[in-house]
Formats: sequence, structure tokens, C-alpha cells
Amino acid sequence: ANALPPSKQGEVHHRYCVGVYVVLHELVKRFPRVLFETCSGGGGRFDAGMLYYSPQIWTSDNTDASSRLLIQHGTSLVYPPCCMASHISAVPNHQTMRLSTLKHRFLVSLFGSLGLELDLRTLSPNEMSDLQSYLHLYKELAPIVHNGDFYRLWNPFRSPSLCAWMSFHKEMKTGLMAVFLTSFDPGRYLPRLRAKGLDSDCQYQVEEIVPSTVATNVQTGKLEMCPNPVYQLGQRSIVVSGATLMNIGLPIHLRFDGDSAAFVIRALS
Repeated sequence: ANALPPSKQGEVHHRYCVGVYVVLHELVKRFPRVLFETCSGGGGRFDAGMLYYSPQIWTSDNTDASSRLLIQHGTSLVYPPCCMASHISAVPNHQTMRLSTLKHRFLVSLFGSLGLELDLRTLSPNEMSDLQSYLHLYKELAPIVHNGDFYRLWNPFRSPSLCAWMSFHKEMKTGLMAVFLTSFDPGRYLPRLRAKGLDSDCQYQVEEIVPSTVATNVQTGKLEMCPNPVYQLGQRSIVVSGATLMNIGLPIHLRFDGDSAAFVIRALS
């Protein structure tokens, strides 16, 4: 900084941060009913100091769903999902040029403070219908993600191309579990998806939400679109014990790059 002598150049970043806090303090004081969101880039901070003034922070300008798995997984080591701004953005992504399904982008954004970052006018009627259903689901499931206990089931830094997350709300006795595959290798078997934080003796209903519409032709190996939902477990829901979910887990069959699946887990007793 030109305003400081060489002996004080090491103070520049600290002085800057203090100045940002002063500005935010004044904004919150003057406009107590305004919900502010800070930015990891624009404010240069994603920390507890910024969260004192804003309940959520823009996690990254990289909104590519596959990249966000790594970004949000790492951020969750320190900060809860409720403070991570996580948007469904347009494809191809503006930074990676990757294509991903609306379902995949939704499920990644679901584990955060979901928003939309795309031009609704460019969506097809089917995409608009799907998006409407996804937003209804988000409003229903957000309390679980924002107020529940968060578990990292599969670590994408240790198992490249794989990621799985879970949130469980003890008072609601309901959980949300999602699994993601960023790169598919034919013939590869995925590990079983094991839950955490459940009561071993309790019975749970496991219901798949947003089922796939793609299946593998067992004679040719070709992926084919299906008119009916394709469920991971062969049916929409099953009832199983907490001990089974945590120790044996669920078989998972993801079939292409960017495939994903999600389950709502509800305690029955």
C-alpha cells in the first residue's frame, strides 16, 4: 500500500480486514432487516468474522457441480452447509464448459443455501417442470440440511470421482443422504453407501427422491432412457434398521459422468 512505509507493509491485510468489518458493521446497523451475503472473493474472506455480519457467504465463483463437490466438502470441515451459498447455474458451465444434468446440479446445491444462477427463459418446458419440483423439495428438506448434523460419507479428495454427504435432524428424526459420481468407468463397482448418526435399534424408511430415468441394457451394456423411474434399490422405498444402514449400507449403481442419487431417511419408531 502506497500510504504505508515499508516497515508497515505487513499490516496491510490486517488493516484491510478491520476496514471491511467497520463497513459491514455500519451496514448491518443501518439496515437491520436486510440479509447480507458476503463473498469469498469480493470480501477476500470466508471466516467466522464475516459470518458475524452475514449469515451466508458466496463460496466460489466456480459453480460447476463437480468442482463444487470438492469446494463444499472442504469448506464443510470448518463451516456448516447453511452458510455456503450454493447455486444451480447454467450449462455449459462458464468456467469449466462442463455439461451436467439439472438433477446433479440440484443435489449438489441442496447441501447449502440454494439459489438460481441461470436464465429461466432458456429452460425447456420439461426442465422448468423439474426445477419447480426441485425447489419444492428444497423448501421441504432445507431444515434438515441447515439444522441437522452433517456427515461426510465419501471423501472426494481421497476417492477421486466419488462423493457422498448426509445430514440428519435429530428432532425431526429425518435425514438426507446423497451420493455423486463425477467420472464413470464401465464395470466398476461402487462401495456400499453407509449412513451415520442413526439409532441402531430403530427402523427407518429409506425413500429415494429424484430417481434416475436411465438404465443399462443388460444385453448390450448401452445406456437407455426409460419412461418409468429407475430406482437404486429396485423400488421407491424400503424399511431397514439403523444397524443395517450404518454397517451394511445401501448398494449404489451410478451409470454415467455426473450421475447422482439421494435418499430421505425417516425414523419409524
